Amino acid sequence: MNKTGMAEAQRTQHYTTLLGKIDDLSSRQHETFGEEIRCQKGCDSCCRPPDSLFLIEVEALQKGLRGLHEDARVLVKQQLEAYKTNAREMCPMLHEGGCMVYEARPSICRTHGYAIFWREEEKLSWCPLNFTDVTPEKDDAFDIERLNQMLSLVTQLSWPGEEARRDLVEVIEEALGEAEGTEI
Repeated sequence: MNKTGMAEAQRTQHYTTLLGKIDDLSSRQHETFGEEIRCQKGCDSCCRPPDSLFLIEVEALQKGLRGLHEDARVLVKQQLEAYKTNAREMCPMLHEGGCMVYEARPSICRTHGYAIFWREEEKLSWCPLNFTDVTPEKDDAFDIERLNQMLSLVTQLSWPGEEARRDLVEVIEEALGEAEGTEI
């Protein structure tokens, strides 16, 4: 913990609570729309990661990356190099259509494909493979601005005065370097 920020246990609890709310809404969309949601392992159309992550997400993702077996870390490193040279297309943490750090994936990865409401634009969006026969309402959707506000708040309370976001490539390189005890 820095001098004025939240302790790790407290910020982890806040983040875990937020992820629980995301999972609850995902489950509710599945219950409400059933087969209209086609998200599953093997469908990685939405797996285009963000350029940056909130610091609270960085902490969780790096723990997940450090926990990977050696062969998985090597694969992520190889895919990260391709990711950096291929206009940042597919996520470097994908393997055989699944996320290697699924439990530690950032919030954006947890909401991709589902109905998302963009308050500022008054617009709903979702993966074109989902909701082909029905249109969800905004009350069914993730309010992406609200979610980002909550992530930003937890980040700012945890690391006051710090830059709220970090570059994804740097985050992965740092975690893999620490996991192996070497710099990348």
